[in-house]
Amino acid sequence: MDRDPVFLSAFMVQLGGTKRGAFGWYCRRNGLDPARQDDGGLDNDPLAAVLAKRGFKNFVLYVKTAPPAPDAVTVATLAHEAFHGACHVMNCAGIDPAADASDEATAYYIGFVVREVYARLWPPPAARKARRRKAGKG
Repeated sequence: MDRDPVFLSAFMVQLGGTKRGAFGWYCRRNGLDPARQDDGGLDNDPLAAVLAKRGFKNFVLYVKTAPPAPDAVTVATLAHEAFHGACHVMNCAGIDPAADASDEATAYYIGFVVREVYARLWPPPAARKARRRKAGKG
């Protein structure tokens, strides 16, 4: 899990698997029993979702699949989910994400999350090559 530099809120990006699996990981990471939590409809199958619980200043951004190269629909979906993640973190910090006084902070946080997720889903070629080398695959 990475932490943002302002609120020190942890977030994870899960690519693939299932939304239910990501929720289970998130619950266990926070010391919660997934079976005892309101799952908020984990059986639907979205392109992406933010999974978070009140009282925990962290979240998982689940991405079902990512195309080999970014496309408008996927990037728009990531921005949409980043908004949900930003609202969760801001609310946990006691900040109204929609207030005029905090809308710029919310916008910066959304940008931060989108950049971080984008870099994980579509790393530059040099980073992909280094990752493969580290994994012993090239």
